Amino acid sequence: MGVNHLLAQYDDVEATAQTLQQAKIDTLLSTIGVRNKKASEAQINLIRSSHISSTTRRFIACVFGTSRKIHTRCSGGAGKTYLSYTRVVNGLFLDYYGMPHWKTSVHPWLNVVNMEKRWAVILGDGSAKADFITSQTLQYL
Repeated sequence: MGVNHLLAQYDDVEATAQTLQQAKIDTLLSTIGVRNKKASEAQINLIRSSHISSTTRRFIACVFGTSRKIHTRCSGGAGKTYLSYTRVVNGLFLDYYGMPHWKTSVHPWLNVVNMEKRWAVILGDGSAKADFITSQTLQYL
């Protein structure tokens, strides 16, 4: 089983839909890093293109905790869903706690932890459980 990489202009929904159809893409796994409005719009347009494509049936979104927005975009309204969709919730990457000593390709996210300056954000009273995974392990899921 291989992975197809396709070139797409996310602002051209119709052309991207044609690209998906021509490649007979059944399941689309979005890896767009949704960090800003432009990236968010790119993924929304990718969902729109998947709707239009006659071959695309499933969409795996790149999101963290925004299932309602993805549901709204993946459903055609009035309860009729055109795409099967899911999201992968992997927990916080342990990579953040090892930077810069841990080999990783993730970008530093200083809203959570800053090892260099020795601070971290702990939500609530600190007794809540959390899931962690390394970015290298994610490839096996």
